[in-house]
Amino acid sequence: MMLDDYEAALDDHLTDSEYVRRFIPIVPFLGEVLGKTSEVVLHDVARLDASVIAIANGENSGRTIGAPATDLVLRMLRDGRAHTDDYVTGYRASADGGGKFFRSATYFFRRHGRVVAMLCINTDDSLLEQLIGLAGKIGERHLPGITTELEDSQWQENLATSAEEIAVTATQREIERRGVPLGDFTPADRQEVVAALENEGIFRLKGAVADVADALEVSVPTVYRCLRTARRPK
Repeated sequence: MMLDDYEAALDDHLTDSEYVRRFIPIVPFLGEVLGKTSEVVLHDVARLDASVIAIANGENSGRTIGAPATDLVLRMLRDGRAHTDDYVTGYRASADGGGKFFRSATYFFRRHGRVVAMLCINTDDSLLEQLIGLAGKIGERHLPGITTELEDSQWQENLATSAEEIAVTATQREIERRGVPLGDFTPADRQEVVAALENEGIFRLKGAVADVADALEVSVPTVYRCLRTARRPK
């Protein structure tokens, strides 16, 4: 008999509860890895009245070894969820009569296709939520209207690395605003683009005329003619 077969034969002689106890060492390990705000609980579903057989950081909920299965554990076993899924994540749990909340997840251990244990992790995010709330208040005081004003602002900035990039990007933006393909541009369309770029001060950049000409797919003299028209007194 091979070693794996021998170990499997030994497992077959264990009760479900004896089998589940093999997973107890993983509980303190996860408790230390995840930190004090995460409670790690191992439930033996063969003894629902005292299902908690190992717990780390139990001060989060106040539970200890010998605590009963939760209502969710019972519901998962009853509705078959535990028998079809490997795990469930992202649900909310509460303690202290609803005075404390956790972000929770449960993993199901199976033996011969039967759920025999559940490993639950309940994380107290209250300090993080307080920090997020405080950050929001700081933002409101020191950066008033940061979300709405930035979205509605008429101002835009291109953090370009070269003058050419600034000119080309500005030209492309004006082209897109007209909603007409560049190949269908009329002389009037080109004139409007050059006038808009002149209003933005783009032509103060060295080489901007050539860069705009390339972006508009016209000659440099054409851009100069449009620019002279845009600069005429009105």
